[in-house]
Amino acid sequence: MTCRALLAAVAVALGALAAAAALAMAAGAATPSRWATAANTICAKSQKQIGDVPRAKSLEGMLKATQTVLGLVLRQNSDLAKLPRPAADAASIATLLGYYAQETAVLKGMIAALGKNDQNAFNLQVAKGDVVDRKATALSAKLGASSC
Repeated sequence: MTCRALLAAVAVALGALAAAAALAMAAGAATPSRWATAANTICAKSQKQIGDVPRAKSLEGMLKATQTVLGLVLRQNSDLAKLPRPAADAASIATLLGYYAQETAVLKGMIAALGKNDQNAFNLQVAKGDVVDRKATALSAKLGASSC
């Protein structure tokens, strides 16, 4: 075997090894425990950032704060959606992400109500949010993502 052929064979072998390692890492990342740990990290960061949003003392301040929270929630949801999902929990995780999408819609409804200074519409959105939040909290706890 020539030196060039030997180098080509080594390159192919290294490429195959790297691909196998990447597959093993991806499969390893998709365990329920690893998903829950990653989700908790994402959610804890978001909860901290949401907690740092200044409390509003006016309608305009409330509108701005809710818009800020919406941005944080959208980023959290996007980050959660990117996590590899363990096969056994994939359907439950999809349901959880659906609940989070509903919560996003509630925040948008709150923003619209605040923009119109419509207290009744705002209260309706808060009530919807409470219902969805209870479902999401129960499911996230079942999945081990207690920070979500």
